[in-house]
Amino acid sequence: MTPDFVRQCVSAPAHETFLYTGEARCDKVLGILSVSRDDRIVLCHVDPKSFRKGIGTALWRTYLKACTPTLTHVDAPLPSVNWFLGKGFTLDAATFLLH
Repeated sequence: MTPDFVRQCVSAPAHETFLYTGEARCDKVLGILSVSRDDRIVLCHVDPKSFRKGIGTALWRTYLKACTPTLTHVDAPLPSVNWFLGKGFTLDAATFLLH
């Protein structure tokens, strides 16, 4: 994920974007969740130094309170699949590539 991609997601008028800065550290964004108007999660990222501290869950809860998703789609990288399954997502398909 590049800084340009994050900038594009945050500034896109067709997206709802939620940032998590933490209570004590407002100088750095620790997590970001950006959702398109058609309920596709286009960006869900937590600073690797802040993994497993509830930041992704806090972003998810904020999104659920602010929006009324009917069916949300996400193309999740393999390390995050269990997190999404824990939030009630179901696995629709898996793509395997041999390089």
